[in-house]
Amino acid sequence: MTWRDNILRSLVNLGFTRNVAHYINNFLQERTFTVRINNTVSSVTRLQTEIPQGSVISATPFLLNINNIFQKLSPPIKTDLFADDLVIFTRGKDLGSMRNLMQNSLQDLQE
Repeated sequence: MTWRDNILRSLVNLGFTRNVAHYINNFLQERTFTVRINNTVSSVTRLQTEIPQGSVISATPFLLNINNIFQKLSPPIKTDLFADDLVIFTRGKDLGSMRNLMQNSLQDLQE
């Protein structure tokens, strides 16, 4: 499942209209860019990430996905978020148990 799939599912689950979901889907597809330095322009390059930075609308899809992550993780797994940087962690005395807990949580996020 991709970020785009999660975003579209979240929009539907939150009751947004099909038009909004369609608009966001189109916004996230086939994004390309060029770089210009002085009079030199690069070739067209396809954006590798699913959510482009710098657009006013980009924050909404990002927050929808981050919200999904928070819903899938539960104590004793903890999270901290600053801007678009997320850290997932836990505390405990047994390193093996903490490793297994983190691994299981990361697998849950992949599903």
